[in-house]
Amino acid sequence: MTGALKSLHLISPATIFERKQKGCHDASMISPVWDFFFVGGLSFFFLPLLFFPDIPVTQRIFLISFSIGFIVNYPHFMHSYQLLYHKFFSTLIYPQTAVLRKVRMTIGGIIAPVALIAFLLAGAIQEDQNLLGYATNILFFLVGWHYVKQGYGVLITLSVRKQVFYSGFEKKVLLLNAYICWLTFWCRLNTYVYEDIFYSIPYETFAVPGIFYTAGIIGSILFSVLSFGLLALKFIRHRQICINGIVGYGCAIYIWLLIVFFHPVLFYFFPALHSLQYLLFVWKMKYEKEREEYASLTKEEARMKTAKSMRNFLGVAIFLGALGFYLIPNLLDNIVTYNAHLMGPELFMYMFVIFINVHHYFIDFAIWRKDNPDMKYLFK
Repeated sequence: MTGALKSLHLISPATIFERKQKGCHDASMISPVWDFFFVGGLSFFFLPLLFFPDIPVTQRIFLISFSIGFIVNYPHFMHSYQLLYHKFFSTLIYPQTAVLRKVRMTIGGIIAPVALIAFLLAGAIQEDQNLLGYATNILFFLVGWHYVKQGYGVLITLSVRKQVFYSGFEKKVLLLNAYICWLTFWCRLNTYVYEDIFYSIPYETFAVPGIFYTAGIIGSILFSVLSFGLLALKFIRHRQICINGIVGYGCAIYIWLLIVFFHPVLFYFFPALHSLQYLLFVWKMKYEKEREEYASLTKEEARMKTAKSMRNFLGVAIFLGALGFYLIPNLLDNIVTYNAHLMGPELFMYMFVIFINVHHYFIDFAIWRKDNPDMKYLFK
């Protein structure tokens, strides 16, 4: 192997999973420590910022978060497209594909993107700032749901790998706690009406009655106590616990949604931690699928081909992310003539960011399901 190839191999996502194959035989995805950092453990390194509330969001902080976006946030979004649209139509017409899976794939892969494009184009063509502004409201409403649902999925998946199982009642409590905390977060954003700008498009929040926010806080406290009481009781009675699953669940709900209000810098970095949590599961699923495909080859050949596939998988995601989040919308904002005085100088940037973010939630709705056969790779 040449020096260049060795360098490329080191940046392949396959490398971290190869370490697992070489000697780490516990129930973690990679290892307990690696899993901890991926699922949310890095969040704790940001908490000291809470003791320095006056740190401003400088240009350097913005550039750092922008750079992180290219290598973490953007691939996280683009990987979802790679997972959904790989053999998309053949899966839809395959007779053995579950009916509900076909329905979800149709909604996430066809109906949702067409509807989103139509909505955004209607607002742009009509030069209707109010209509486009509603898309920002939709984005902020869905982002919290996406965070907590993913955190819940992390808890359940890592727990199953560790042979820690929850009853139907326990799952309902844990999921309901996540949803109540999410709705409380949304109410907090909308406790009063205020106007703001998102990528040059103004939007207006809702005046949610204060009683709903108060009820949300009470509900969040009660269900949080109940949820962690159930987890503690399970450990006391059965000596069963999945620390990293709880870390992923807790970070998604209590740090990335609630603590984020207490320091402006956290808004710029917590999305990357959410993306990193997502990448662990995508890469694991892709890696195990590739290893199975090359199982008939020699160990070294299989390793080389798997590493190459993983590098290509990540490389395509980074390239598509750069195109979708920056290069194409920036180009269109500069070459397409529209009323920039009314709509602002970043109309296409706004529409691309809204589309990719909102569509991402529908894609996840379609792919992270039990009837998706690729889910089995998460448990190898």
